[in-house]
Amino acid sequence: MTFPHDRARSGPRRRLPLAARVLFSLGCALLPLGCGGEHADASADGGAAAATDAPAHPAGPALARGAGVPASAPDEAPGKGRQALVGGPDPVASGPVAPRAAASAAPAPPPVSPFALPLAGATAVEDRAAVRVKPERFEYGRVFEGAQVKAAFVVTSAGEVPLVVHGVQASCGCTRPELWVVGADGTRDPYTVGREVAVGARLEVDVAFDTRSRTGRQDKPVFLYANLPGGRVDLELVGEVQPLLIAEPAELHFEPLLQGESRALPFVVRSADGAPVALSVRADALPRGIELDFEALDPGADGRSNRWKGVARIGPGAEVSVLRWPVTLESDRRSAGPSGEVALGGGLLLVAEIRSALQFAPPHLSLGVLAAQSVRAQSVQLVVYDASIDASKLQLWSEVDFGGAPGDEYVRARLVPRANGDTTLDLELTVSGLPAGTPGRLSGRVFVGLEPGQPLTSLGFAGVAHGR
Repeated sequence: MTFPHDRARSGPRRRLPLAARVLFSLGCALLPLGCGGEHADASADGGAAAATDAPAHPAGPALARGAGVPASAPDEAPGKGRQALVGGPDPVASGPVAPRAAASAAPAPPPVSPFALPLAGATAVEDRAAVRVKPERFEYGRVFEGAQVKAAFVVTSAGEVPLVVHGVQASCGCTRPELWVVGADGTRDPYTVGREVAVGARLEVDVAFDTRSRTGRQDKPVFLYANLPGGRVDLELVGEVQPLLIAEPAELHFEPLLQGESRALPFVVRSADGAPVALSVRADALPRGIELDFEALDPGADGRSNRWKGVARIGPGAEVSVLRWPVTLESDRRSAGPSGEVALGGGLLLVAEIRSALQFAPPHLSLGVLAAQSVRAQSVQLVVYDASIDASKLQLWSEVDFGGAPGDEYVRARLVPRANGDTTLDLELTVSGLPAGTPGRLSGRVFVGLEPGQPLTSLGFAGVAHGR
């Protein structure tokens, strides 16, 4: 391989070492703009071509500011492929189209994504589009949880070319934006994505924020994507949400209890602003076997009060579980929202562990893949929570299925007390004697009780025999 500068020197041509030539060739393949086909051709013709001889970027300096921008199809409409986040038909090019600079002009850059900033710098048209937004930041102050906050932003097309909106997107599902076109007479019509907004004309962005299940400072951005430098305008709702109903304590922690036992804890609920309210619990707010009762303190003639005494009770019908259950408290005060009125309220957290008399940990045993004629032994911890049960008198029995037929002969189980006392035992499960050439699923359950046929708890198990 020869290089252009070698030709300008007298004397024999110098060749680089083989390793250097290989590296240089690889660099040329990866960097065609620096030393690609143009230079190779020039070297073969005996002339030294300079990099500055390359023609200027056909799309002009605006596109040259970006890097690595994939080109769209040359005849692609300006709005094609943009995802509409506001209801309406697919974007369609409308209005006059600027003439192309030359027949050899590069394809237009891809449309701005409504989900991310543009990949490259703005085009010349986007440099001339602009907006005025009033306000960019809407501060709604302090509201009670459940309130439906409403904000309105006025967006005025203030550039040299019409404004075209690609979409509008909120930061979460609790915030819902809508776009409207405002006519000269003040009438409002829904905006269709891709429609041009003439210079001087206005859009309005209505934003609804549902504060249910949200407390503390809440900053909710809304992104308006358009043919602007940078690709979008950021709008923001800022404020603080606090519950109208405040439970004291906010969390009720029950001591562990056995299934069938009852336990109750008191608490107080007050209104944050001191105004009297009626108090209730949302219908689906409580799990089975748990009840909340309320009594108004110093009620008015209508039964409403600004302070309520409450009792949370776990009854015999509660299921074995570990609970961290948020309870929704509701008042009779309402806030109007897009889908109807919403109750203002607050919350209370119930924390409890409801145990069975005997409990396996874990409650199911996986045996994995079982080989024929092999022995597989595994153990599971069994805890006796009921102090009235004598662990030494516990009995075991099982039901086993192997490939659709009884398989009790392949499974053995026994209880082994631990050294630290008789309240914790190990259940050892042994599988052996599975026949060769008979693949199938082995599953079943081991029952534990003081009398056969009257289980206090059980352990499920399963494995797969491959017959080899």
